[in-house]
Amino acid sequence: MSKYVVVVDGIPSPQNEDWLQKSYYLIEKLIYKKHQVELIIINRFSNYKQKKILKFSSKSINLKKKIKILFLKEKKKTFKEKFISLFSLNSLEHFNINQDMIVKVKHFLGNDSSKKVICFGPSTTLLISKISYKFQKLITFNGSLPQEVYKSQILNLIKTKIKFSFIFSILLILIRFLKETFFIKKIFRQSSFIICFDEIVYQYLKKKKINAFCFTNAVKNWLPKKISTISKIKRNSDILFIGGISTPNINATLNFKKFIIPFIKINLKKLIFHQIRIVGAKSNLTKEIESKKYSWINVTGWIDDISKEFCKNKLMIIPNDNVMYTRTRIYQAFSCGLPVLTHIANTKYDKKLIHNKNILIAKNFKEFNQLFLLALSGKVNLTKISKNSRDLFEKYYDINKIIDKIYKLINE
Repeated sequence: MSKYVVVVDGIPSPQNEDWLQKSYYLIEKLIYKKHQVELIIINRFSNYKQKKILKFSSKSINLKKKIKILFLKEKKKTFKEKFISLFSLNSLEHFNINQDMIVKVKHFLGNDSSKKVICFGPSTTLLISKISYKFQKLITFNGSLPQEVYKSQILNLIKTKIKFSFIFSILLILIRFLKETFFIKKIFRQSSFIICFDEIVYQYLKKKKINAFCFTNAVKNWLPKKISTISKIKRNSDILFIGGISTPNINATLNFKKFIIPFIKINLKKLIFHQIRIVGAKSNLTKEIESKKYSWINVTGWIDDISKEFCKNKLMIIPNDNVMYTRTRIYQAFSCGLPVLTHIANTKYDKKLIHNKNILIAKNFKEFNQLFLLALSGKVNLTKISKNSRDLFEKYYDINKIIDKIYKLINE
């Protein structure tokens, strides 16, 4: 039996995405294998939002009964402090890690160097690297690179055409990008090795001569246990579009508003569907769309159990074009055999995603709209795509299978 410390920037939960979901399933695996587990959470939310997240992530509460947990509260900065930290070359300030957090972590962990530490993201690795003694092993999970994140932010600024403070905003993003790129290389070299889920991240780390292992991206199986096979799913004629307030979702909503809504208005009589369901936390953009009162758009807002959406809609559209990695949403839809129509920007780094076999891929928005028309007029075999996407999920993207492989690696 080994001793593990898992450090996460956020609350691990099977309902969340990316590293928060992966951290939950890894913790669950470690507990199942009878290892001693301690959990450190950097909480960047208000007390209200934290309670809301815990409410939606009830299984996370169950973990509390089995492991020791330390919550670290982020210190709120004044405007002056934020401005000074922007130009500071102190990595702690950049990632909002303070000395109080370091002291609490030292006290929480004691003086036991036999522990293996698993960090999700550069900020958590930085925090652990400030502990005065070395651990048996320090492993970092990393999802994306600074250039991906900041490129997306710049593209969104350009698309929204915000003239006021536009140049200043671009300057701030570039400063943060240069600083973070510099910090991350130093931070990652503190780790025994990096675990990533994207080929572009892996190639970057390899180029920088940083020890890394790459796994296929993985998500929870969203298919309800009572449904044994996707052929038993009774789908309606609705279209699913996940909005929200993250950078990719804002970009997707901008494209939906600019390219897709005008096309639907012109071709509405040719399209066989009931409504487009825009699901997720409401942004200013989705509120604006809602205010237009289109009879064929339903802005639902936040939905607790999104798996129900994957199991009842006819098609899912993912129209963002500003990412350099494969959207996790694609794999979530695949787990329920929900056909996906997306922009090529979301698929080009996963060669297993093949147009008209397990997914519909558009090279531009003119092609996106044409595929949308073909899919909703019965000229695309969505049943075939549904079956092939579910088969692909079972073979490559099931999180339990990937976690089994990661568990073997960290215990070598």
